[in-house]
Amino acid sequence: MRGESKHEMVDLDWQEVAAAVLAARGIKTGLWRFAARLQFAATTVSWRPEDGAESHKPTGLIGIEGLAMMHADAPGPMVFDAATLSRAASPSKRPAAKRARAKP
Repeated sequence: MRGESKHEMVDLDWQEVAAAVLAARGIKTGLWRFAARLQFAATTVSWRPEDGAESHKPTGLIGIEGLAMMHADAPGPMVFDAATLSRAASPSKRPAAKRARAKP
């Protein structure tokens, strides 16, 4: 099947996600913080413990609508420096003399 992968899961850390998002948006400078867009809902749920009677309890639900990145004024938790990530993601550049020798 086209597009099928032999990998069941790709595990990424937040720095890899930040580098990919910033690169996709062409952002190469500044501090950026991850944020989540959330949706909240409430309902009543019927609970029945194995050894008890059924009861109804108010329940909160949180849905993750998406991720966002916003400009940060200072370093902190979940804040990434675009310049550092940009340098780490770009391929190392060999000197012109070495490039010339590498060509057949």
